[in-house]
Amino acid sequence: MTGNAIDLPSAQMLCDTEGCGHVELVGPRDVRKYVGSKCPKCDAVMVTEATALEIESMIAAIDKINEAIGPVESSGQGVNISARVDCAGDVVEASANWVKP
Repeated sequence: MTGNAIDLPSAQMLCDTEGCGHVELVGPRDVRKYVGSKCPKCDAVMVTEATALEIESMIAAIDKINEAIGPVESSGQGVNISARVDCAGDVVEASANWVKP
């Protein structure tokens, strides 16, 4: 089975208001439609224009890497990368873990 070297299946949209912690699962390429959206728990803005631009630039970089590498054979192994971006577009937490078949 072939696919992209870097896959973007889903993302968590996390309200970074202290004490709130509301999380929604979203498609990372759909970030633009969430700009200005309010948290259903505390009514804070969850995605600002700055956040959307930061995420879109990361996705553009990933797309360029995938284009340069081309399709790859999937072995079931890989790296699961997680990053939390706040409303200002700053990465506040990141991790990477090996995924084995």
